[in-house]
Amino acid sequence: MAAIGTLISFDEFIKRYNVEIPRIQRDYTYGSGTPKTEEVVDKLLSDIYSTLIAPEGEMILDFVYGSHNENGNFEPLDGQQRLTTLFLLYLYAASCADINPSSLIFRYSTRDNTTVFCESITNPQLFKYDRNGDKISEQITDCAFWRSSFQDDPSIMSMLVVLDKIEAKYKDLAADGDLWRRLNNDCRIKFYCLDFEKFGLSDDLYIKMNSRGKGLTEYEIFKSQLEKYIDVALGDKELMYEFAKKFDTDFTDLVWSEQLYNKDVIDDSFVMLFRNLLAIRNFKRGRTAYLENLRSLSDYLPPKENEEREVIPSWYIEKDEVEFIVHFLDTFHSLFPLAEQDPDGRTANDIFWSKVFYQTLSVLGDGDERIRLFTTDMNLFRTACNKMLKNSERIMFYAQYYALSKHPYEEISDPEKGIPVLRALRHIRNLVENSDDELGRPDNIAAMLIEVETILDGALGSLAKSKFNTNQFEEEKSKEENLSRWESLYHYESHDILRGALSLLAPQTNVKPFDIDDDSVYDTLISRLNKICFIFDDNSAQNDHFIRAALLSHGDFGRISNTHLNTGRACYMYGQMFSSWRLLLTKNRVYNQSKILAFLDSFDTFQPLSIQDLPITDWRYYATRKEWYDRTYRAYNYSQYGYYYTKDPSSPIEIYLLQSTSCADDNVMWKLLNWLLEFTLKRDGILVDGQTRLGDRQTAPELWILDSFSIDICRDGWRIEYRDNLNEMIRMLRDIHYTVSDDGVVSFKTDQDYVHFGVDLVSSIKDIILPALQMMKVPEEPQDIEVLVP
Repeated sequence: MAAIGTLISFDEFIKRYNVEIPRIQRDYTYGSGTPKTEEVVDKLLSDIYSTLIAPEGEMILDFVYGSHNENGNFEPLDGQQRLTTLFLLYLYAASCADINPSSLIFRYSTRDNTTVFCESITNPQLFKYDRNGDKISEQITDCAFWRSSFQDDPSIMSMLVVLDKIEAKYKDLAADGDLWRRLNNDCRIKFYCLDFEKFGLSDDLYIKMNSRGKGLTEYEIFKSQLEKYIDVALGDKELMYEFAKKFDTDFTDLVWSEQLYNKDVIDDSFVMLFRNLLAIRNFKRGRTAYLENLRSLSDYLPPKENEEREVIPSWYIEKDEVEFIVHFLDTFHSLFPLAEQDPDGRTANDIFWSKVFYQTLSVLGDGDERIRLFTTDMNLFRTACNKMLKNSERIMFYAQYYALSKHPYEEISDPEKGIPVLRALRHIRNLVENSDDELGRPDNIAAMLIEVETILDGALGSLAKSKFNTNQFEEEKSKEENLSRWESLYHYESHDILRGALSLLAPQTNVKPFDIDDDSVYDTLISRLNKICFIFDDNSAQNDHFIRAALLSHGDFGRISNTHLNTGRACYMYGQMFSSWRLLLTKNRVYNQSKILAFLDSFDTFQPLSIQDLPITDWRYYATRKEWYDRTYRAYNYSQYGYYYTKDPSSPIEIYLLQSTSCADDNVMWKLLNWLLEFTLKRDGILVDGQTRLGDRQTAPELWILDSFSIDICRDGWRIEYRDNLNEMIRMLRDIHYTVSDDGVVSFKTDQDYVHFGVDLVSSIKDIILPALQMMKVPEEPQDIEVLVP
């Protein structure tokens, strides 16, 4: 059988072919330092050495596959690692023999840096090896051509490691040019070369062949395909070269630094960054329908022949999108000099954005003139490298980019020149923080991104309407018209509950919703804001239950939701999380807020907050009493859960505690007093777990006791049900001086609150009545009956 390929020595191969490692190939890894690569490269160098010094015999290094590209260079499909190692050995031998290796062409299209490095070390004018000097790697890094970005190139760093290994092993053999002669004169280091000539191997074939070794990453595949697409389909070779060069140098430096120089995650970081930037671009174009269906970055490129794909052609990357990505990353790379002299080792983004923004756990804020961020990170570039951004993060990330693209970072951070930009970013922060519903609609994002540009261009006043929250937008326009007074409100905007939304605390006028130019409006607003800061201070999150009880005891702050106008009242007082206060103090104006504003106006900040006494006939007595106020909403960790709902406004004592934002019959909900009765029975040891069952529907709200009788709060008392004999239970209750209607409603006593009255009632039924009823059910002893037998 004829051998596949031509058996060729390395000497013949290197003289015949100009080698160019194609874009689709991975980095050179033999010097990466892993146990596996150390074993492979040490064995390879030892075997070559043994072959060269042996009197006879050959070393066959398997196959090298490849074809010629349009420049006539040989692109190996398989054999990259071995060829690169032989290239380094050949270079070392030539350097030791004072042979000019400049005719040796070995390029790495995977990275521009790697090709420059290979060209430099084969140029005697740039690098001349001193056999008696320092290690070869140190001599190379001391040369004038050495770039700092070379240190970020894994192929280059790997080559330096292998060169040091070659030097250590072959130094004696290289004396007087002996190694060079052995490699060139009848060289016995050979392999089979399978040359496909101009066959033009597809990227898919490269990927499949390389799957025998380390699989190529999604980023390596996409970057290669995209460069080819820019060159061929878009017909812009200059853009392709710029794209490839910057991604191999500046942008790799940028992403690598943001990932704290963890080379293991850099490709995944680029994939996520590409996804986020293309998502922003597609949102800006108003294209959202297919965004979640894109399985890989390659979906952004036209499919190959016979490949089926659902993505429509209008989603394919266009030239201006490539330019957008390059410009976006160039803009953030402009910050890079900031990190060079930082003694704390912070990244450029960390350093700069900490001059603009801050984050804190304080409820009140830090009193800082910088802009406090609540729901987004300061360094959104790093966030975009690690996960898919939410819409709020996309808006703020784009705002950072646009601000930097229009203003040098030195200007933004300047105490005087940077004021307009910082003011615009504050507007955007306020709009983003208070537009949850609007940001949840993808069709709004395109317009929002345009509005971000308008605001950062200093033209907020030119916007007649907004896709952000309407109330917040009108508030921001009023602030822009009253800059000096707005600056005095920065401190309040930093409060964790308010988060830039102040208009609902301002008195309303006929002029505009947030008329802070009016002295009386401004003075009242400041007074209310100070009281908010007094009540909700840095200890308020820990005192949250007490604050809720205290405020509710001063007035019923329930606001009627539009969805409950005909059926009852939803009270937005008792969300489970501390952040639910934002629903009460900053959200939509359609809810009645007059009572809490009246309380703020009457509240004396020189007096401590206290829980007011209430009559037992008021449902708020039970929600605010100290023994129960930490039990008056369920532990569902969602800020909108825990509303109160009155099915019948004429009977507020039957108030329900919702565990959702609606009150349908099938939704989980408890009658508050039923819930407190069960808790108190268990707390006082009257009943234990398993002896009660609390109904959680409007249609079945009652509390079952011992799976025998039920009790349920109603407008006139506690309604009881008994499966076996309700009439007899009613009779017995009357005998022990309870007032009970014929349908089983036990009337309240006027001197005892309803929950403790319910406790006494349950105890009486459990300890006195149920045992008596059980005795009545015991049958008489059977009598002996004489049976006559005929």
